[in-house]
Amino acid sequence: MATNAAALQSASNGLAALMRGSKPSGVLDHGGTVQKISAALYYQAQVMSHMVTEPCIQEGFTNRIYNRISEDLGNYIDMQARSKPKYLHHVYEWKRTGDKNARLFNLTKSDKGGFNFTISYEFKPSRSSVPKNKSGGKVYTFRNKAFVMEAGNPVLITPRTPTGRLSFMIDGRNIVLQQGRSVKVLNPGGKYTKMGFANTYKFFVRGNLIQNSINNSGANQAFRIVTRKSMMLPPMIRAKSYSYSPSSVKNLAQASVQANGRNM
Repeated sequence: MATNAAALQSASNGLAALMRGSKPSGVLDHGGTVQKISAALYYQAQVMSHMVTEPCIQEGFTNRIYNRISEDLGNYIDMQARSKPKYLHHVYEWKRTGDKNARLFNLTKSDKGGFNFTISYEFKPSRSSVPKNKSGGKVYTFRNKAFVMEAGNPVLITPRTPTGRLSFMIDGRNIVLQQGRSVKVLNPGGKYTKMGFANTYKFFVRGNLIQNSINNSGANQAFRIVTRKSMMLPPMIRAKSYSYSPSSVKNLAQASVQANGRNM
């Protein structure tokens, strides 16, 4: 888009000379036609140029797309988690798999300049206590639950003190270990959680689902509406005149794009 804007700007420069003129003498006043037409074309060329260079347009356009992708992707992961909990239970708070309000992941947007941006994700720390049937009745929080289980990392659990004992609930039985003994859990989330979120995420962003989100974001429609509104000639351009200032026309075009761009 930046290349097109530069080409459009260069092509419109020839109109600047035609916009200037002097009021003709005589009784009949038929002057100013060329200047007026040139000013109108110059104004619209400037509008198109600013439509692809103004930060408010770029931000509004990309935000619309990102917001829709974020919503659709989040809903898709929630749906997959409810139907396949063993793959995705780790990216939600305990016993709330598939709950939008219990997600342990965030989607983030990184602007790359112009209309370019990337989407990524990060895991959030868990804030809820591990269920007592898994902790042996102890109350503690597995803060890095999502990250550790997604990576498939083993977890080494040690007593808080050298003489402490670990206890676990296994099949309804409370197992108490010897004093000071640690235990290593190879798959704390089960064998299916490793890369469970990453694979679900990749399926969405590398297929037709993300394209559907882009198409349904309304970004293209909003861009066209702002362009159409900004293209409407201001009174100064519509008025009969014999000379127009290119800088004034540029400013009018930019102001119009910025004003209408607030609704992107």
